[in-house]
Amino acid sequence: SRYEPTAVPAHVNETSCPTTMGPQCSMRFWVVLLCVFIAADLSQAKGHHHHKKTSRHHHGHSGSAGETLTFRATPPDPSTLWTPDDFQSPESPTKKSKWRTRIVVVPAVYDEWKKYGVPKWATRANPNHRNVSTFLYQRTQPQKPNFATNFGYEAGVYLKFITDWYHDLPEHVAFVHAMPQQHNKLWERWVACMKPHVDYVTLVPNWMGERKVSHWRKAAAHNEQCWRDILDAFRLPYPLDLEMRAAGYCCSMFIVSRKQIRRFPKVAYEKAYSIIGDGPPFVCHLGDLNASMPTMKLSGTDKEPEGISKGKITAGALEHLQHYIFGGHPLVSSEHPKGFWCENFYPSDQCPGSP
Repeated sequence: SRYEPTAVPAHVNETSCPTTMGPQCSMRFWVVLLCVFIAADLSQAKGHHHHKKTSRHHHGHSGSAGETLTFRATPPDPSTLWTPDDFQSPESPTKKSKWRTRIVVVPAVYDEWKKYGVPKWATRANPNHRNVSTFLYQRTQPQKPNFATNFGYEAGVYLKFITDWYHDLPEHVAFVHAMPQQHNKLWERWVACMKPHVDYVTLVPNWMGERKVSHWRKAAAHNEQCWRDILDAFRLPYPLDLEMRAAGYCCSMFIVSRKQIRRFPKVAYEKAYSIIGDGPPFVCHLGDLNASMPTMKLSGTDKEPEGISKGKITAGALEHLQHYIFGGHPLVSSEHPKGFWCENFYPSDQCPGSP
């Protein structure tokens, strides 16, 4: 609010204060002018205070000075949130990769295949097996290989794979449910038709739209706390004064590149996995909830510590945060325009079944 000294207040004009001022008129002029300066300074200070209040966000992971964080903001580059030392690990990248294909499909399976057997796409009978292979965890026998704790539904398996294979990831990973055809009958073709440069893309065409955590009225506070804990694991910012919300594509089935995964250090995924998919304790958040969360003011929401469960809250959290964490998209994103699909997938006349 810049003030020009040559500007004279409207009520101090040539008739009330002539060019050659007497002592009384001169004193009145300078008093009025001083008041104008004081008012301008107070206005500027008030505006600065208001800005600081509305731009409060996650402590320790703020944006640039004067920047207001919103749910539609693009998340910061992880390299600005983590130091080179965070990426250091006693484990070294493997010289020879385990993976024989460019894309590895990782399905989250419990006992869904017991009735009908292993689906064809998960075996070598898969017609795309030269480019696509499958890695399978089991969740029922802890003493046997490839065991993943049965907590967090698909989210637990996804984070388990990343923490296990961080230093030897395939070029792309397709994370899917045990019965992916329920969400996209053409998902296999989408995987086969994806262009090699893709870093992150959904495998489900259903747009969820914007959803607040109060959508789960009774569990609103538990969901909000879980979302915050997961984002804290990645040091990703979010507005503290507003109810958590997100908008993205449904159902937590997506492809992500090795490069995109490694934007965050392994310690971030290990922390997230301890929240999302490992146990005990089989909760997303252990202990009391943050009393300052907006959802703690809602009537009808459970404000007691989260109870032991199979991890539906954690699975739902990753479903709504996947595009923010893995894709680098705003929490509240917009539906992809038609051109997006052409940029990331081959044309259907070249690759049948492409979106």
